[in-house]
Amino acid sequence: MEHTVRIEESVVELSLDWLLGEVRIHHHDHPYLFIRQTTNQAFPKRYLLHHQVREGRLVIQDRRKRILSLGFHLYKTDVDIYLPKQQLQSISLRCKGANLQAERLKVENVSCHLTSGKTMLSGEIKHLHLETAGGLISSRQLVAQRLLLHATSSKVELTGAFLDVDLHVTGRRIQIHSTNMLDSLKSTSTGANVKVAIPENDGFTCYVKKRSGAFRNDFSCHREKEKMVHKNGLRSFEVDIRGGQFLLSHQI
Repeated sequence: MEHTVRIEESVVELSLDWLLGEVRIHHHDHPYLFIRQTTNQAFPKRYLLHHQVREGRLVIQDRRKRILSLGFHLYKTDVDIYLPKQQLQSISLRCKGANLQAERLKVENVSCHLTSGKTMLSGEIKHLHLETAGGLISSRQLVAQRLLLHATSSKVELTGAFLDVDLHVTGRRIQIHSTNMLDSLKSTSTGANVKVAIPENDGFTCYVKKRSGAFRNDFSCHREKEKMVHKNGLRSFEVDIRGGQFLLSHQI
């Protein structure tokens, strides 16, 4: 069964709240936004998605949450969202157990709150905020001026071009591979394996606070008390390790 919604009104903000299933976000060359929900024949129509547009903000909600609160089995359903030609200002995604695929995005602000499930991202985003618990996140050809990541017991591997990176990590493994030099880096990790890879550059100063765990660095630095200086030392990095290890790697 297929349920479709065509939205002609101007949309500058998108908010999606979704449970299990596949969530795919695409761009198309039309001026309208299009939603396609696919289900099997047994899916009750009363649980089809709910949407509302108000002052340029589109909210899409998964009505299966009502079933979940009653403890019933969740019917499986997937959703595809086709974004209009006109660029959106912000996208907010909240997924629990869903697999999210959002590729070739061109958006000012993207905020994702993800509980388990797999996520793939690509595109150009000015401010990207990722918050995940038990998730698996990856990217390809991702460009983000500012990346803010809060990860708990998650595996994250992001590849792309980043400028400002702020990491708050507890458990498991995080890898950030940036094809260009970072302007700033802040990392606080607890019991995690964190790797940040950057290319050769003009220099940085890395302030390291280590309560336990290990800090490793591929760049030639001279040490000054709690800081390590590479070349001109102009850019500022801050690394706080509370167990586990942190590697500042040379991107080849």
